[in-house]
Amino acid sequence: MKPAILMIGAVYLLGTLTAGIAAEPVKSSAPNILFILTDDQGYADLSCNGHPHLRTPHMDKIRNESVRLENFHVAPSCSPTRAGLQTGMHEFKSGVTHTKPGDRQQLSPERTTIGQLLQKQGYATALFNKWHLGGPSPDKRGYDLYLRTESPPPRPTMMYWDPTVFINNKPQGDPIQGFSPDILTDQLLKTMTEQVTADNSKPFCYFMWTVTPHTPVMAPGRYKERFVGKMTEQEAAYCGMVENIDDNVGRIMAKLHELGIDKETLVILMNDNGGTVGVELYNAGMRGTKTSVWPGGTRAFSYWRWPGTLKPRTEHALTGYVDVFPTLAEIAGAEIPQDIAAELDGYSLVDLLKSAGGAFPRDRMLFLHGARWESGFAEQHKHIQAAVRQGNHLAIRIDTCPCREGVCARGRAAQKGTIGPAVYTSTKESSAFHWSVTDGWELYDARKDPSCNSSLSAAMPELQQRLTASYEKWWDDVYPEMMKRGGDAPIPTQK
Repeated sequence: MKPAILMIGAVYLLGTLTAGIAAEPVKSSAPNILFILTDDQGYADLSCNGHPHLRTPHMDKIRNESVRLENFHVAPSCSPTRAGLQTGMHEFKSGVTHTKPGDRQQLSPERTTIGQLLQKQGYATALFNKWHLGGPSPDKRGYDLYLRTESPPPRPTMMYWDPTVFINNKPQGDPIQGFSPDILTDQLLKTMTEQVTADNSKPFCYFMWTVTPHTPVMAPGRYKERFVGKMTEQEAAYCGMVENIDDNVGRIMAKLHELGIDKETLVILMNDNGGTVGVELYNAGMRGTKTSVWPGGTRAFSYWRWPGTLKPRTEHALTGYVDVFPTLAEIAGAEIPQDIAAELDGYSLVDLLKSAGGAFPRDRMLFLHGARWESGFAEQHKHIQAAVRQGNHLAIRIDTCPCREGVCARGRAAQKGTIGPAVYTSTKESSAFHWSVTDGWELYDARKDPSCNSSLSAAMPELQQRLTASYEKWWDDVYPEMMKRGGDAPIPTQK
């Protein structure tokens, strides 16, 4: 086997590995892995999930050809979700408790990423665009290639226009005119083509982690025009961004067919947290948005497509973001070191993906927390945006405290019947619905009652007690680890 040589611009990637990790041959049956993760797109923001305005035929097609994990949950905001995806552990174990730059966004350097495991297994690894986990950067944490785009200021109007391409944090020539999601997709297609046509037998693992449709929302006119007059200008731009993502997903899927690797490639399509700008248009009946542990803040679409290996169907077992790490490790044939395996919160989905009756802990609990407290308020946030799930049941508690962060400020405003510093909601009624606080712990069947209007606390007290007791123990166990890894460290903007 010759070493893989990937040439992009003036950069030559020789399949270099992180220090101390030697490459090993990959089994010929190991698939390519293409993981598409969108940023701030809600579960409801697909036409296949009932959206009344969006047309997303390419993502819909992936859904129809996939194992559809319909009870899949992520953290309520992006950096925490990405930490869990990369490590298979709840983000608190890596000290990730915020999205703002600083120690609380940084993935603990001591944690092993899925990129490192697959790189050691002999995969050609790459991460495109959004890392959002501080330093060291992805090219030092298991990804041969870290390719991102960076647009010139000002951010409110130029965030997604005329970017410079960076490879492993080095700029590649002059800015390229155009919409950056399209340019990023061009780069992915070029990288994929070069990898597949090179004289080597390495499979690839590419994480296409978009920045869109994150705010500030903007899109080329051809994407916005059919929405104008049907919704607000912000919502029209947001919907245009989602349809642009869909077009680029279609380009990627066409390239897999063109290269003849469609059946050799596992495609995962997922969103990183709850809905944002579009929640007042449509939120599939769910209460909650990004940063909330109500269903609308954590439910994600999670579609796993592998033609000839995975039979398309719908699965309702409780699954989540921390399951991705052990699943990809098993698919790639990578052994998880015992010390890492002992700390994992996730379970491999392989048997479940292959069969509805596959081995999987159907009684597992998934602990969720909104985090994002003002530094110095970690202890007070034990019961602020706190949740535990088991099956279809959700035990949830949302208190407030005096801290200045949005999760508490919006809760206080909802209690007073005002809008306050709300984001994604524009009316008192909408804000009260999506940012509502609870009366202590409450219990819901989130599948039957996604708007969480009918509490089961009185009807099922034993279940609520069991779930909440498990949460209390989980918090007490994880809190010291989170604090040790900087989870309550000062945020530069809050000093």
